[in-house]
Amino acid sequence: KALDAGKHVFSAVPIACTIEEIEKIVEKVKETRLVYMMGETCYYYPDAIYCRQKYAEGAFGKFVYGEAQYYHDISEMYGDFKRSGGEHWQRPAGIPPMFYPTHSISMLFSSINEYATKVSCLGLRDDFHTDEIYGEGKNNWDNPFSNQTALFRMSGGGVARINEFRRIGCHKPSSFITCMYGDYGAYEHSIFQH
Repeated sequence: KALDAGKHVFSAVPIACTIEEIEKIVEKVKETRLVYMMGETCYYYPDAIYCRQKYAEGAFGKFVYGEAQYYHDISEMYGDFKRSGGEHWQRPAGIPPMFYPTHSISMLFSSINEYATKVSCLGLRDDFHTDEIYGEGKNNWDNPFSNQTALFRMSGGGVARINEFRRIGCHKPSSFITCMYGDYGAYEHSIFQH
């Protein structure tokens, strides 16, 4: 709608959920000759900027292993989903965590300027809460998982671990690189310092 209105678009979140939807945006950009740009917010977090800079300078050597995560407890988002989702707010609230992992992935992947070649993911089946968000028939994806952890083989041969958690005793959004190891240097993050 914004492109149709003659506006350039800058978005902090992915533009679509399916290949077909993305193709429509690409065609609309070609048609309108306007700019669509995604600017994932966590790309600009201090730890990501620091690791990107040091990695580019060669301080890490070759990337061996790294971890990043986005922890955002679903109970903290109830109000948002109730406002946007209405009476059946649980349906959009049950989005699979790895369906929208840009907050965690962008930090680590951009720091090493590589892409994933293989992925394996495990999830926590959320069948122990009564808010009816996760499980077959309870959300738009029949998603049973509130927390997911993935291991990625990176294009340079290293391994990355990414967590996307929606049921966790951390009651504020928290996104950061936990660690990044190269064969020459390393970065480790704690809650208080890096």
